[in-house]
Amino acid sequence: MLLCLLASFSFKMSASDISDPTYRAVNAQIKPYPSGKGLVYVSDEKEDNHQWYNEPKNFKGVSRDGVYLYAKPNEGYSFVGFVKTSGSDGVNRENPCYRSVGKYYSDSITAAKNVPSSVQDIFYALFTRVTVRTEKNGIGTASISSGVNDIGDIVTIEAIKHYYDCFGYEYYDLEEDDDYCDHYVFDKWTVNGQTVSTDTTLTFKVTQQAEYVAHYKKVDNSSSSSSPGSSTSSSTQTQSPPATSSSSSSSSSSTSSYGSPSSPSYSTSSSSSDYSDSYDYSYEWHKRFWGFSVGYVQKQWVASDNEGREKMGFWEDSKLIHGVQAGFRFEPYAKFGLGLNTGIFYEFYYSKSKTMNVDGYDVYGELMEHALYMPLHLCYRLRFKEFQIFAFGGAGADFGLANSMKLRYEGTKDVGYESSNTYETEDSPDWKRFNASYEFGGGLRFKAVQATFTMSKGFLDSASSGSYKMRQNKPMMVTLGFMF
Repeated sequence: MLLCLLASFSFKMSASDISDPTYRAVNAQIKPYPSGKGLVYVSDEKEDNHQWYNEPKNFKGVSRDGVYLYAKPNEGYSFVGFVKTSGSDGVNRENPCYRSVGKYYSDSITAAKNVPSSVQDIFYALFTRVTVRTEKNGIGTASISSGVNDIGDIVTIEAIKHYYDCFGYEYYDLEEDDDYCDHYVFDKWTVNGQTVSTDTTLTFKVTQQAEYVAHYKKVDNSSSSSSPGSSTSSSTQTQSPPATSSSSSSSSSSTSSYGSPSSPSYSTSSSSSDYSDSYDYSYEWHKRFWGFSVGYVQKQWVASDNEGREKMGFWEDSKLIHGVQAGFRFEPYAKFGLGLNTGIFYEFYYSKSKTMNVDGYDVYGELMEHALYMPLHLCYRLRFKEFQIFAFGGAGADFGLANSMKLRYEGTKDVGYESSNTYETEDSPDWKRFNASYEFGGGLRFKAVQATFTMSKGFLDSASSGSYKMRQNKPMMVTLGFMF
């Protein structure tokens, strides 16, 4: 029995090993850069206690996940981040840092047989003397000309003068202040909490370890004394701040360039908005989310039973009624082009029937309705310079304010019959004041002018009888608006 259990266990482990293709054949190396400025370590798993090396360290073998990189700066230096030889992945400031390296194989035995004899992935742990960051993550920028520097080097640090936060998007060169954007202006550079300069740009010789922090202060747009686009100041000096701790914040905004022995330069940027977008989102994108629009709208009722469906307007000889729409739009947007389309709109409908014969008289009917319409749509926009294309979907609500129906004699136009309210009456038992619909559509915007097309499918049954169902649709809503 014991041998059977062992055989069964061995078989199950082998089957799992073969079916789980998560084994990597790895030959990776980590190097301190510059050499002698810090310690490094590499492993195939996270380790709290491990040995440090001041020279290149290799991991060669089979890994389930990839490798973990570790770095520790020497006294007087700060850790910058990890970078791959090619520089294609940018700088990773996490420490330890996980990297997916090596080629996948279906089982550990095959992976072990295919471990490269030479190093395939080389990483550098970067160490430096002077670092920069912003005081608060997401507000302002801070950059340094050389991300890896040492005593005697000449470096330039710079902070943008004006910074605008418009719903999570950053701008530096707005033509005027706007109530919808938070405006920040550069205040000062500090080291260890002590002010060292109020100039946006500093050039100096590195003399010791230091972390320069860029501070920004919020401007009251209604009483701003600093106009956007004003010139920035700069100065040249010899570095003389007190030494800082051996680590710098990785969460704040900074931009640097780095050098390594195998690749002349690397660049990395971490702006105040921690996302990237392939479209050119601009200030106008967020400024124009209020607007006014007018348009054409159709309304239709659809009756259905076991025998089929029939589309109709109010009159028997029509398939729909026509109207106009006007109202205010509110279209706030968040990141990545996602946002909402909503607002409140007034609608006026008018419909005239063909001539009918009622009790021997030729008459025609007139219908008028006043209504409110309120949509709530989730929208996605793509922007190409000054042109936008978007699509949306969601729900819409309609509320009838008042309606009236008249029958007039043909020729004289005298009123033979009049009803000031046809909601759920004998004249129109299936017409209710309130209706809710599923809606979808799309549109285009060029600068401030916007056109939209919407279709609406009612999901409330307004039938006065249980023998059939009645739903109210809007087959077409076309609007032209101006966003401001």
